[in-house]
Amino acid sequence: MKVRIKGGASAKYSAQYKTKLLKVEGQWLEIDTDYLFSSQFNTKPIPGIADSGMRIYQSDIEAIEDDERIGRSRCGYCGSWADTGESCKGCSKGTSEMKEFFPGTKRNVGMQSEVSGIFDDIIGA
Repeated sequence: MKVRIKGGASAKYSAQYKTKLLKVEGQWLEIDTDYLFSSQFNTKPIPGIADSGMRIYQSDIEAIEDDERIGRSRCGYCGSWADTGESCKGCSKGTSEMKEFFPGTKRNVGMQSEVSGIFDDIIGA
């Protein structure tokens, strides 16, 4: 998952965060998908800018590539996430604490699983 930072996003901040954000404006940044939120992101480390990554707010993002939150839910109790409709894998709360990032969305199945087995009768698999 990647996000592109808006040009001028750093203008509303001050000090050290502004300096770091200014350096990545207009760039695509890799997102750490271990912890997902609906309105902010944690980047993977950015060499020379942020050794442990940066927190990026949704309002500072121009575009998102391969959004991992679509069709996913987050547990309000422990923070773990899973495909919408699945039980929490991080605690014993089941689906009672799971909240969809974007209600009504579904995850796209990959092309491989969509076409898997489609030609088996032709190639004799």
